[in-house]
Amino acid sequence: MSNHVHVTKIAFVVGCFVCAGCTTKFNTATDAHNTGAFATAASNAESLAPTVNEGSKVIDLKVQYDRDELWVGLEKAKILADAGLNSKSVDVFEWVNARAQFLGDAESWYAKNPCDVSRWDVGQFSQDVGKSVMGADQTTYIVQPYELILVNAYASLNSLLCNEPGAVQFTRTMMKLQEYEKEDLRRAGYDDMDAPIAKMDSTLAPSLRGNSTDFSFGRIFSLGDFTGAKQRFKSAIDSARQVGAADPRIPFATVVQWAGFMSEGVIDEAAAAAKEVGASSGAKTLSEQMREMSKEGNKDFVLVLIDAGRGPIRTSFEVKFPIVIPNVGSAFFRAVYPDLKFRTGDRPNEIKVGGAGAMQSAFVLDSIDAIAARNFQRREAELWWTPTIRAVLRTVATIVAQATQKKEDGGARLLIALVGSAVAVAEQPDLRAWSTLPAEQYAAIVPRPANGVLKVELKSVSSSGSIDVPVEPGSSIVYVRALTPTIHYAKSAVIVKPK
Repeated sequence: MSNHVHVTKIAFVVGCFVCAGCTTKFNTATDAHNTGAFATAASNAESLAPTVNEGSKVIDLKVQYDRDELWVGLEKAKILADAGLNSKSVDVFEWVNARAQFLGDAESWYAKNPCDVSRWDVGQFSQDVGKSVMGADQTTYIVQPYELILVNAYASLNSLLCNEPGAVQFTRTMMKLQEYEKEDLRRAGYDDMDAPIAKMDSTLAPSLRGNSTDFSFGRIFSLGDFTGAKQRFKSAIDSARQVGAADPRIPFATVVQWAGFMSEGVIDEAAAAAKEVGASSGAKTLSEQMREMSKEGNKDFVLVLIDAGRGPIRTSFEVKFPIVIPNVGSAFFRAVYPDLKFRTGDRPNEIKVGGAGAMQSAFVLDSIDAIAARNFQRREAELWWTPTIRAVLRTVATIVAQATQKKEDGGARLLIALVGSAVAVAEQPDLRAWSTLPAEQYAAIVPRPANGVLKVELKSVSSSGSIDVPVEPGSSIVYVRALTPTIHYAKSAVIVKPK
């Protein structure tokens, strides 16, 4: 075979793998949202991923790649809400919820802990070097348990903000999901796990002919940024735990439940929700205030919910080094791993609400940073261990394939080496993340200001700002989305009519 033919085949193979690493382009919407241009973000989101409606019901979302539909749906629904398009946001959140349930019963996430390696079989990860290996970003996006709780929480909240029925319906769905999460925490836990290095090494030893030059999976996990990533996750989780804000049941959702029950006059269930806020977060005082409001039922109040800062996004890091099998050959091991980036710049961390000079601090309910980090830890086997095993097996297969061709065809050997490299490049980490979430969620409950104007004061380590929100007679809910103390959006709605 001529060198020209070899080059053509190589170009074709490399081109195929490069084309494989694609996800739906949605960054012009999320980038606009990140700057606080919420209206522009909503317009871009609709252009990039238009909804398909049947009457008033969303039945589909047009995306570039079907595997991204739920990820794009999460981003779009939150963008619409932050642009004040609450009714449209509810429709998209409802579609995401139904679609996620259709694609896979959420209960299955809680039935088996992804970190359980008792039935783990390395053989299932074997890959033929001659076959295409899809990157993690080529798989269908699966909505995580905490995300599904937030889907229903935001659907309920936005129903209240646009005075549409259905808030309690979403509330009951998220209560079921929270019960799953509570049981999962009791049974399986979310503590960090170490990779089973000895098991990995012993399984791969036969493939490495028993004497590969100082190779060990432990070496892989000592390189790259595994240690740094683990430390960042731990720091985010520990900081949240200190203030009772690391519970993946999402106490913010429970406060929304309380508001939904209060709007329907279901006082007993509202009192139960108020009690649960104290059990799942450090906001004990808020819990007591909510319970008092549940009992009295005759005072006009304002419930203030604040989404503060920008939630975590996905980044990646690379590990690359040679693997040598004596008397056989060598090749470079390469793998790229997902990581979380916590966006702390100018994040509001001191929030006060009230009116007429009577201000009180809002209570932190949960840290999305910490909850996302706990979820990442729980999925480490899927996100870090599996790509490592596949990359090692692929590298070994490349070495062996080259060795069998070394006497027959130098061009074929080169082709095998380049195909191995191309496949390694093709298997990319999954960088999709629900980036429009906040970093932290707060709440406060105060008497309705006599002048009908609620004041919200926001401070970060570098700036400060304030918002005046008109509230009508009766008891209201106020939602504030504050990317920074000066970039924000607010909306209010009456949930209990004046007595």
